[in-house]
Amino acid sequence: MSDAERFATLLEGYAGVYYGSNIISTLVTGIQLFMCIFGLSTFLETPRDLRKGRLPYILISWAIFILSVIPVGYDLSYQFTALYHSTNGQEYVDLLHNGITSNVQIATTSLTFCFIALADGLLLYRCYIIWKDRPWVLFFPVLMYPAVIAMLIYNVTLIPGLREKTTAEIEADTRSSVAAVSLTVGLNAITTSLIIFRLLRAQRSLSQVIPGRSLRIYKGAVSVLVESALPLTVCGIISCIVNSINGLGNAADPSWTLRYIGITFDRLYVCFAALSPQMIIFRVTTGRSFVRHGETTATRPARTKLGPLEFHGTDYDTFADESRIERGAIETSELGTNRDFPSTTATFREENVSKG
Repeated sequence: MSDAERFATLLEGYAGVYYGSNIISTLVTGIQLFMCIFGLSTFLETPRDLRKGRLPYILISWAIFILSVIPVGYDLSYQFTALYHSTNGQEYVDLLHNGITSNVQIATTSLTFCFIALADGLLLYRCYIIWKDRPWVLFFPVLMYPAVIAMLIYNVTLIPGLREKTTAEIEADTRSSVAAVSLTVGLNAITTSLIIFRLLRAQRSLSQVIPGRSLRIYKGAVSVLVESALPLTVCGIISCIVNSINGLGNAADPSWTLRYIGITFDRLYVCFAALSPQMIIFRVTTGRSFVRHGETTATRPARTKLGPLEFHGTDYDTFADESRIERGAIETSELGTNRDFPSTTATFREENVSKG
């Protein structure tokens, strides 16, 4: 294979990776749209007394969707323009590179960074909800969040002169890009770990107080946090590693294979940066995750009816209204009071009265 043929093959691979990345973005946009519409319809059908605290999540969900769909739409339209006006692979790649520093590209990149910052802020707020009684735990996450915003803004300022930069300047830009992604990944990992720890602790406390009861609301919250944060963290780490290898010390002659991998995981990271908070919001708006601080520090749900009194050695019944817990219709503000736990004597007296 001649050098020209090899170069044409590399360009074809580059175009294919870029095209595939746009397909992934389009699919994720469709998933987001479904979550937003379904969450909104569920919210509107929910009784007013159960809507409390969920409206901000609806607004954030649509804000993330709008901020993420605009860059996807621009990428698709620009890819069509590049395909239509190019006669070969080299012209196609040149047209793509020419659009990197355009004002529209700067605007869409800014929107992408906006929803990433918004998603990180949402996760930090969720962490604050369940650690409200111990705010000192949030010292490092709160300290990292302004640093994330500052690095994202700084990376936007680097876009205009991207094409005219030297190898040393490209390496410096790569460091700042990797630093921004590393900060967001670190912030997500820390806040998610804190949330999971508190939810597991609440689940364990509840199981000790009322053994055998349904704890699916806590297990579901933990599972969705793991599922939503794990892909984002993995894609972010791989993106940082690949871009560091290919852009630091090898910027003059980067590996095309690593470039393909870097483009793919960069796009996956951006997609999961939008999809991960949508998954959490979806559970909140449909009543399957916590909204208030009391719902995570509970030893039992106060609205849930207690089953029949049992003595040691007897299996406990499951909750009669377990479905209400799954819908999020639980309150724990009256946690720890004894008035909801009638004594054995009182129960015995009521039974005798009913028999008499």
